[in-house]
Amino acid sequence: MKAEELRIGNILQYRDDERVKVHLRGTPFVVSADDILFLSEQESQGNIVDYVEPINITKELLFKCGFKHHNTDECIKEYKSESMIIEHNEYLNEFNLMYELYNEVKYSELNYVHDIQNLHYILTKEELKIKL
Repeated sequence: MKAEELRIGNILQYRDDERVKVHLRGTPFVVSADDILFLSEQESQGNIVDYVEPINITKELLFKCGFKHHNTDECIKEYKSESMIIEHNEYLNEFNLMYELYNEVKYSELNYVHDIQNLHYILTKEELKIKL
């Protein structure tokens, strides 16, 4: 994961790693400007920060982000002039985004919660509320 993928307010988690304090392992946290600066500085020095990881999308997390069931394998989040539909392929265990923007349909594979947060911000200019 690169610093350029992140925005202030994104949610990541600490890995279950011996370099991380026991009480923080697997714990989600909200990315701050200092976190992005730290990751960016480490990248520029050729260091890899691998004890922080993105949170994988699950159907449960989609519901906590305000998505609702739509058809059999889809979840939907509706906005004023567009909607975002995420399809879950259970066989491949992957999530694919299908969204409409001004009557044009777009598709993209999504893997992480911060991807949904960033896309939501692009569409609405508002932070995505997640009930963790």
